[in-house]
Formats: sequence, C-alpha cells, structure tokens
Amino acid sequence: MKFYETMYIVHPILEMGRLHDLILEVDKNLSENNCEVVYTKLMGKKRMAYPIQKQKFGTYVVVQYKGDGTYNNKLTFDMKNNPNILRHMIININESDVEESIEDIKDQISGLTRVSSSPEKEEVVEDKSEVEKSKPDESQEGKREGVEKETSKEDTETNEEKEG
Repeated sequence: MKFYETMYIVHPILEMGRLHDLILEVDKNLSENNCEVVYTKLMGKKRMAYPIQKQKFGTYVVVQYKGDGTYNNKLTFDMKNNPNILRHMIININESDVEESIEDIKDQISGLTRVSSSPEKEEVVEDKSEVEKSKPDESQEGKREGVEKETSKEDTETNEEKEG
C-alpha cells in the first residue's frame, strides 16, 4: 500500500455546514474504497494565484490516505464532476511525509470561523542593524560629493569647449 495526498480547492461561497459535509463525503468515499484516511486538514480560505471559474478565493483542503492507487482514477472523476470543487491534485508521498491528525474536522471548521471573525493585527518591527547597514558613512558621503563635484567641473569645461 502507498500513501497519497490529495489537495482540493472548494468553492468559496460554500457555507461551513456544506463544507463539512463535502469533506466528510470525500473521506467516506475513500474509506468505502479500501483507502485508510490518515490525515485531513482544512487549510482555510485563501487567495488563489489566478482566478479559477471566475473565483479569486478558494477554501483549501488536504487529505492524506493509504491505499493501493486503484481508486485514484475514480476520485479524479468524482472531483472533476463535483461543481463545488474548483481544482484538485493527487500526489504520491513517502511514509515519512504523512502527518498525524490533531483535531477533528468539526474543530478545524469552528476554529476557521473564529479566526476569520476576529482578524489579528500584525506588528511591524524594524531590524536596526539592517537600517544602519543601508546608511552610508559620513566619510563616504564626503568622498562621493567630491567625486560628483570633480565630474561636474569636467562636464562644464567640456561643454564650454564644445560651445566655444
């Protein structure tokens, strides 16, 4: 038996109850077809790199399962024909890449709604060492000004020669 990971993007308008039903339906279909679901994670609603079916956002879900691979073609067919799933991808993974599920999917969905209702503020912190490195030394500024002055004198002399 090999390990597989399926990531699918669900239509962003799907309500949390319907999203929960869809995730459970995919997990149930895997279990009914001799696949052992090891890990299911709701990654949340994210902006996609490019629009899919005129949607800029999608809800990402990852499922890792153990199976013999015979069901992957049927899973692909089911996901392509489900109007709520915008895109999907199935890959073969190593056993070492398999993660353990910490939370139930209901807890993940309720956590997702809590996070989306109260956005966190980000703090901007500057690293002073980088700011100091980007500032030129005063001694170097004087050298640069001298070089600029010399070149400007030369430029004016050559311009005067051309005119005169």
